Amino acid sequence: ALSGEIVLDALLQRLLGLALEHAGAQRSCMLLVRDGRLLIEATANADEPAAEILSPALPLENSDAVPESIVLFAARTQQAVVLDDATRSDVFSQDPYVTRARPLAVMALPILHRAELSGVLYLEHRSLDGVFTPERVSVLSLLASQAAISIENARLYADLQSTRDEYQTLYDNALEGLFRITSNGRLVNANPTL
Repeated sequence: ALSGEIVLDALLQRLLGLALEHAGAQRSCMLLVRDGRLLIEATANADEPAAEILSPALPLENSDAVPESIVLFAARTQQAVVLDDATRSDVFSQDPYVTRARPLAVMALPILHRAELSGVLYLEHRSLDGVFTPERVSVLSLLASQAAISIENARLYADLQSTRDEYQTLYDNALEGLFRITSNGRLVNANPTL
C-alpha cells in the first residue's frame, strides 16, 4: 500500500490511516526530519476521514500537538517508546502535553532510513491503556521500515519534479531560441522564443 505512493502528501495520508487502523490508536502524527529539525507534517484522528497535511509543517519545538519529550527521546535513542499509561510514567508524566491532554497509551516510533533518522510516527489512545501490544508494535515497525523507503522515494520524486519545473521555466523564458532535434534532424520541440 505504501510503496506505490510517490507523492509525499498522499503517502503521509495513507501511512497515518494504516497506522491508526493497525495500532488501534485514536490519533497519530507524522514528524519528518528536515534540515536537522523534526517538523510535524501531518496528523490524523480515527474519527475523521482523512489525515490533515500541515502546510507549512510545524516545528516540534513550536507545537503543542505531541509530547515533545517522548518524541525527542525516541528520536535520540532511535528506539520505540511504548507507554501503557503516559500519565503515570515517571519520566514523561510532567511533559506539558501529557499533563494537558492526558493520553493513556502512547507510542513514538522512530523511522530510520539507512541507519539515519528520517522521522517519528507518534500514536496515542486517550481512553484505553495498554493498547500498543508487542504484536501491534511489530506490525508498526514493519510499516515504519517500509515508510522510510517510501518517504525517501517521495522526497526524491519531489526533488526531480522541482528540477524539471525549474528547467522548463528556464527553457520557456530563455532569451535565445532553443530547440531539440532527433538524430536524423527532425524537430522534437522548441521554446517560444525560437
